[in-house]
Amino acid sequence: MRFTRLFFLLIAVLCLITYNLATASANTIRLVYFLPSDRTAQSDINSKIDTLITGVQTVYADRMKAAGHSRKTFTFETNTDGTAKVHHITGERTDAYYETANKWDIWDELRLAGFDPETDICIVFADLSIEHIDGWCGTDGDWLANFGDNDIWKSTGGGVVTLTASGECFNGEYGKHIAVHELGHALGLRHDFRGDPTIDYATGQDPMVTSTCALKWLDGHANFNSNLGASTEDTTIELATPYFLTSGLTFEFTMTDADGLHQAQFFKFVEATGGYQDLHLLTCESLSGSPRTVRFETTSITPENNTVALRVMDDTGSSTEQHFSVDFSVLSPPPQSSQTARTESTLYNPHARPNADTRGANSTDVNADGIVNIQDLVLVASNLGAEGENQADVNGDGVVNILDLVSVASAFKTE
Repeated sequence: MRFTRLFFLLIAVLCLITYNLATASANTIRLVYFLPSDRTAQSDINSKIDTLITGVQTVYADRMKAAGHSRKTFTFETNTDGTAKVHHITGERTDAYYETANKWDIWDELRLAGFDPETDICIVFADLSIEHIDGWCGTDGDWLANFGDNDIWKSTGGGVVTLTASGECFNGEYGKHIAVHELGHALGLRHDFRGDPTIDYATGQDPMVTSTCALKWLDGHANFNSNLGASTEDTTIELATPYFLTSGLTFEFTMTDADGLHQAQFFKFVEATGGYQDLHLLTCESLSGSPRTVRFETTSITPENNTVALRVMDDTGSSTEQHFSVDFSVLSPPPQSSQTARTESTLYNPHARPNADTRGANSTDVNADGIVNIQDLVLVASNLGAEGENQADVNGDGVVNILDLVSVASAFKTE
């Protein structure tokens, strides 16, 4: 009997150890409460953080399901009772120091406490006497390592999120959706101001984390998938010499990765508040297999604003970002197949259907020119595999596939 009790006690201890290791494993978000040396901790802060992060987790799960993906979301480190595990760190300096110093001072102390933002996404709730850090409710980003040269970067799998621990920035729906947004950046999402650029944190209206592009990205992310293998090869990205097509500049990228390709996101650089360069999403493309070539057309790139970026995720959830400067003095003439390039209207609303005034009742007239011909067939063929709302999805089943090709071919007419 004594042996039996000892045996089951040993099993319980091993299970507990295994559980704790699992909850702090890779791709599990870690939560930290940071308190300046001269402030008193909130007595119920662990419960508040648990409520907030659970709400954030649910928001992502609901959005993934609504977009047609499985109801997946991220995991965070937990205690044995399932509540959020919140690590407490008391800062070396006073509240006044952290209010005026850069947030990276907090992250320096986080590293000294044994946390590594290069390998884990860590959310720090800083309990300062003001509601803002560096003038914002929160700051964030995924951790990128230089790869090859100054224009190629790879995500290390880690990330940083700094949020305040009081006031409107922390409490209620507003605080929850602030956390959703900032965590989105740590997961690799960039600002998305296509279409209606309005962001309303009180209601969760935020294209950066609600668009088809964003949710497809998260569908392949390592933090949203527990069964992805390790990356075996880095993604290579090559840009052919850009060329003008009608009024836009066309970019043709070829991507290669033995791990398979998941999604490409195309960005322009903009001047952001504070003088730094920010990336704004122009459009995206779902990928499969390798290699894969995609084309994007935009009027946003000029000799004065001549740098673009492509961010690519492979099938292991690993992502690579590469920046390209355009030399307008050596642009190429358009190739014969240039009609398959995406148009500017597609860029700013990549999955929008033409309205009834421009397209009429005939959904097989994809380009709405009044006749179903080879041009409509080419448009459907160039969008094969695209999901969500798309003008090439002529039968409206949510994906562009062989059925759409058959529909257009059946309605084919000549002039």
